[in-house]
Amino acid sequence: MKKEKRIIDSTSLKLRIATVMLVIVLIINLILFTTLPLGENFYLISDWTLVLYSLLAVIAGYYAYKYHGMKHPFGKALFFLTAGVFSWLIAEFLWAYLEVFLGIIAPFPSIADLFWYIGYVPYGIGLYYLWKSTKTPLSMSRMCIAVLFILVALVLGGFYGIYPGLIDEGLTTFGKSIAVGYVVLDLALVIGHIIILSSFFGTDLIKPWAILLIAGLFTTLADILYAQIASLYEATSFFGILWDLQYILLAYGFFYYRQTAGIFKKHPLLKRG
Repeated sequence: MKKEKRIIDSTSLKLRIATVMLVIVLIINLILFTTLPLGENFYLISDWTLVLYSLLAVIAGYYAYKYHGMKHPFGKALFFLTAGVFSWLIAEFLWAYLEVFLGIIAPFPSIADLFWYIGYVPYGIGLYYLWKSTKTPLSMSRMCIAVLFILVALVLGGFYGIYPGLIDEGLTTFGKSIAVGYVVLDLALVIGHIIILSSFFGTDLIKPWAILLIAGLFTTLADILYAQIASLYEATSFFGILWDLQYILLAYGFFYYRQTAGIFKKHPLLKRG
């Protein structure tokens, strides 16, 4: 009992420290996007903070994955989610390299988009393994709520993301397809997020997974806003903070999961596999 209490106390301390660091990083990020140091050259800061945050998310994701390994469905889910984030890390680095070192301001479309697109594949597979390991029959009321949220997401995404992207006169046909494609892929992930959260609702494990899944919603919102002004996007656009929030929350969520998985190791879902 004393040993378990020490583990719980240690975990609680780590989570408190992580939460404080999360708040500090969020505040710093908000200050940066509010004050915009370097003015029109703010991208020299924003590009590399995105690389840093996505790197932290990959490290935290691997840390969470190591708890289970590939023998457990949750381990497989964490592996593929992290692989998706790793592909996005490469994309963030390529964008920063093209903009900072080659002087291509807001390089869109570019090779970076290829890796952002590739990242959706393993990330989607990760969501599939997560759903597969937690799927439970949904009550009619919960199913109706989930369907309602999905319909709202599709309508808002279509009206505010897909339509504006298609009529953006500043983009080529290829550019329009890339910008709109992000929104379509994001909406597909949002549907998965809603279904999975509905399955998790009411369980002890909802908190870490909710943090990870909510992180994806920030990306969806950012991509919808980006699709509206893709041809006019600048690093000083305030909604760029949403991409930062995605990686920050992913890093925090992965770390949170690793810590709480130790506390809930006797949970039926964690004992599978």
